[in-house]
Amino acid sequence: MQVEIVTDNHIDGSERLSSYVTGVLEDALARFGDRVTWVEVHLGDENSHKSGGSDKWCGMHVKLGGLPTVNINAEAPTVDLAIDGAIDKLLKTLERQIGKQQDHKGRTPMAGDTAL
Repeated sequence: MQVEIVTDNHIDGSERLSSYVTGVLEDALARFGDRVTWVEVHLGDENSHKSGGSDKWCGMHVKLGGLPTVNINAEAPTVDLAIDGAIDKLLKTLERQIGKQQDHKGRTPMAGDTAL
């Protein structure tokens, strides 16, 4: 999985931040195996000169083999919380999209099935 991290002018794109984001993503997306090929993480601070509120944000673009690119956003009071919120949303979105590809009742599609 390739991880790319992009920060705005108000977020320090340090090695610590990069390692944290990459580690959290690898742990969270491990169950998808090699299907996740690319993740782009955008981090920003809407009101860098002010404190308070949910002014930190995290946006993620994820490419999972066989599915369209997934785009999600989360806002929070801190960068870490914004990252965690974005990952939670990402996991729910990926599970929903993968679930749509599978039939939960174990039925086979009727198209082309002559055994009925």
